[in-house]
Amino acid sequence: MREIAVTTNIPCRKELVWNKLTDIQDYSSWNPFICSVHGNLQNGSTLELGIINPQGIKLDINARITKLLPPHELRWKSKLIMTGILGVEEFFILRDIEGESTAFTHGVRFTGIFMSFFTASLQRLKPALESMNEALKKTYELAE
Repeated sequence: MREIAVTTNIPCRKELVWNKLTDIQDYSSWNPFICSVHGNLQNGSTLELGIINPQGIKLDINARITKLLPPHELRWKSKLIMTGILGVEEFFILRDIEGESTAFTHGVRFTGIFMSFFTASLQRLKPALESMNEALKKTYELAE
């Protein structure tokens, strides 16, 4: 298993950050990494994701929600090749921090027998994760 995660402090209550994160119809207006999401946010449901990869190419991916714990955690998994060969789990974790701020962690975990071929991809993903986190943070800074 290989993983990369980025945490950003957002000056806003966790519940408000969660509301923005789970407003999947609005992703195209603010999210530079996940440009579209179609489906229902329910445990076990399938989402159709439009992802902009580090090379700027849009990928359409199907993912299954594996954990939906409002307003704390959201996780989904997808298979890039087939089960056991290469799988990807994307996760979002929200924690309260001092005052009315939120530590927002966004990460990606690769699993499967081909994951060793994607080690370099993890570091290329970091700017994409950071850009999503910063864009989410900016939606609250603009509202102030």
